[in-house]
Amino acid sequence: MSDKTKESQTQAAQTQAAQAAQAAQAQASATQRQDSLPDSAADTASSEGASSLCCFGHDHDDPALVQKALDAVPEEGLIFSATEIFSSLADSTRFRILSALAVGELCVSDLICATKVSQSAVSHQLRLLRDKRLVKVRREGKHALYSLADEHVKSLIALALEHAAE
Repeated sequence: MSDKTKESQTQAAQTQAAQAAQAAQAQASATQRQDSLPDSAADTASSEGASSLCCFGHDHDDPALVQKALDAVPEEGLIFSATEIFSSLADSTRFRILSALAVGELCVSDLICATKVSQSAVSHQLRLLRDKRLVKVRREGKHALYSLADEHVKSLIALALEHAAE
């Protein structure tokens, strides 16, 4: 196994470990916030049922709708992962790269031409996008060819552009 392959595998393992630690920290924060509710509020919410749900003495106009909304909120780890994706899309250079890759597989030189961004900036942003699992790389001889990780990424780019154009 080459040193570059070992280094790539080590970096990937470190990235996965960091993401797992961040997700665990987000879950711990959510649990801590839940545990910090006053006992009286928790008792009130559980004893009164859906009429108060999680609010302190507030009667909801439509408790069933509020319960649906409460059920629709994902767990903290998933929320953290989703916001990391949007954070990655929030950078204009990364968005340019993803937009260019939406048409197909490209090497770094092609991305430099398509995005009008320096080689070091493209390489740096590609590493970040790979770490977030938005981009994948395939080796072909001496060339590294980049593509979107899946159709979800392409859909996110298209939806963002469509929404921005409205």
